[in-house]
Amino acid sequence: MLLDKVQDMADEADSEQMSSMLQDIHDNPEFLKRKLVETFSDFGINVKIRREDEVDEAENAEERNDFEFDKFDLSISKKDNAALRVKMFMYSIPKYTRVFNEDGSVDIQMVQDGFGSSLFWDFNEAWTKILKDLWQASSLDDVYTEDVVKDGVVKYKKGEYKYNSIYGMVSRRAESDVFYYALKEKLNQLLANKNPDV
Repeated sequence: MLLDKVQDMADEADSEQMSSMLQDIHDNPEFLKRKLVETFSDFGINVKIRREDEVDEAENAEERNDFEFDKFDLSISKKDNAALRVKMFMYSIPKYTRVFNEDGSVDIQMVQDGFGSSLFWDFNEAWTKILKDLWQASSLDDVYTEDVVKDGVVKYKKGEYKYNSIYGMVSRRAESDVFYYALKEKLNQLLANKNPDV
């Protein structure tokens, strides 16, 4: 169908050069497929080209039971299609560990390999943990403008990060989870640099 449209465009082209270029595209459908996949990829959509037998199978879907479904041919994975900056941020969250001292105190230290290089959290683990725990966040770093009092008790103080801000959620979890301690350190770096992308 798309190739027919390309052929029509080639037949109706104003110049011989345009007609020749469109005819080349029509005659090389694999090139067109690759370019379409690249274009969709630029928009963050992972496209899977179906084989001919899969297309025939999908066309026969009307003969199947109403409760049998075809797999959609555009497989979209938010994790795989995340922006490069998001992936680089996730890959660069340093790994920390808690070290319990003899005197009962606890130190948080960055994990290093045998050569002294810092280790980082696994991307899949970071992605899953952040989506699982922070999905309800509605802002990055909103703060309370006044004390929040409930039943005569100050629940949130003026200047504290709001409970539904990313920074507030991460700060609370950082007290007991070294992953969120590391994430808080990364966020501190971003906010300290006054990064325009934040």
